[in-house]
Amino acid sequence: MPIRIGKELRLTLNLDNMEREDAFDESSIEIVKLLANLLGLIFNRLELEKRIQQQRQQLERISYHDPLTNLPNRRMFDEFSEKMLNLAEREKKELSILFLDLSGFKKVNDVHGHLVGDEVLKVTASRITECLRANDLACRFGGDEFLVLVYDCSKEDAKNLARRLIETIEEPIELKETTLTVSTEVGISSFPADGNSVSELVRKADEALYRAKRHGLKVVEANL
Repeated sequence: MPIRIGKELRLTLNLDNMEREDAFDESSIEIVKLLANLLGLIFNRLELEKRIQQQRQQLERISYHDPLTNLPNRRMFDEFSEKMLNLAEREKKELSILFLDLSGFKKVNDVHGHLVGDEVLKVTASRITECLRANDLACRFGGDEFLVLVYDCSKEDAKNLARRLIETIEEPIELKETTLTVSTEVGISSFPADGNSVSELVRKADEALYRAKRHGLKVVEANL
């Protein structure tokens, strides 16, 4: 008896008796057919549940990641940051948030087009990730802005990381038809010195970034 999942034959259920050819009457055969159909329904159900689970995982990934850069998005950053902030408070550790913004990116889009701009964002995201530890988290905040959360990190350590990020991001980007460069500035805020909530720390880092751009600086700390 064939057992199928969808239209695909997966296995067969055989009745065999080596001693008697008439060992199975019509009633026995009907029971086996019913059993084969039942097994087919069970296997189809399991296959359907597997596909649903895969789709759920895919949707969950989409809901937590930026589709262009594949970095975590703001939603994932907020949830992860809340957990790390609670951990830092319990363990009395410092935590820093770095706010990065690309300078010259609008010109890239205007001169070379948005497809090239997308490639620049992908390369930038990859370079940011390369500078981080396994437990750090970077996200695309939006447009050409990025956030980085670093656990157990003093302001001095955060400044050193910021300088490393700037140096790495500002290296020439080799694309198929051109070589481009972008620059970046970084604003830094730290827990507990600059705030006790994720929203406050992000706001302070954003304000520090604004001051960096206004005064032509590369790295600015909050409250300076």
